[in-house]
Amino acid sequence: MPRAATAPVQTTLPNGVRALVLPMPERQTAAVSVFVRCGSQHEPRVLNGIGHVVEHMVFKGTRTRDAARINLDAESLGAEVNAHTDKDHSAFHLHGLAADATRFVQLLADLLLAPTFPADELERERQVLLQEFAEDEDDPMATAYRLFDHAAWGSHPVAQPAIGRRGNVERLAREDLQRWVGAHFNGANLIVAAAGPMNPDAWLREAERAFGAAPAGTPAQLAAPVWGGGVRTRQLA
Repeated sequence: MPRAATAPVQTTLPNGVRALVLPMPERQTAAVSVFVRCGSQHEPRVLNGIGHVVEHMVFKGTRTRDAARINLDAESLGAEVNAHTDKDHSAFHLHGLAADATRFVQLLADLLLAPTFPADELERERQVLLQEFAEDEDDPMATAYRLFDHAAWGSHPVAQPAIGRRGNVERLAREDLQRWVGAHFNGANLIVAAAGPMNPDAWLREAERAFGAAPAGTPAQLAAPVWGGGVRTRQLA
C-alpha cells in the first residue's frame, strides 16, 4: 500500500539512532536536523554550560575538516547553518537545495561524531561565549527566565540555564568536551530528521550510512524534578 505523500516515515537504526523524514514533494529545498537528547538539565553543576560550548565547538574542526573547510563546505552548498542548545536537547541544522540533502546529513555526521575540539579554536570561541554571557546578563527577559526557573525548580538541574555558568565556561578544557561527547553523542540520544522532496526509503538509507557507526550508548538520565509551586516576588534594582 503506497504511503501518503505527507506522512512522516521513521525507523530506528540498530545502534538506537532514530531517523525520520517528512516527504514534502512540492518543495525544492530540504531541511536536515540532528537532535541530541541531552541538554543543560542533564549537566552536573560543575559542567553546566558544556553542551553550549560543544554546540559552538563542533564547527571548529573534525578528523577530516578544519574550521575553514567546514565553513567552505557549508558555503559551497549554499546552505543555511544553525544550531542551538536548550534544557532538554541540542540541535544542529542545515537547510538548502533538496539535491544536497545527502551531503547535509554527511556533514552533520562528521561534525557530531568526529569533532576534534582544537585547543586554539577553543580559546578563541571562549571569548565569543563570554561575550554572549555579557549580552545575556544585560537582557531583562533572560534574567526573568532564570529567576522563574530557580523559583519553580530550586536546585534541581532543570533550573540550570542552557548558556551555563560563566566560571565553568572560563575553565572547561578540550578533554571535558571530548568526554561529554563520548558519553552523550550516541545512538541512544540521537535523532536524525529531514523534511523535503526526498524519497523516504532512499533518504533513510543515507541517514543510516551517515550515523550507523555511532556507538549505541545509553540515554541521558534525569531525576524527576519537583515543582516548587507557590508565589514568590522579587524587586529588581
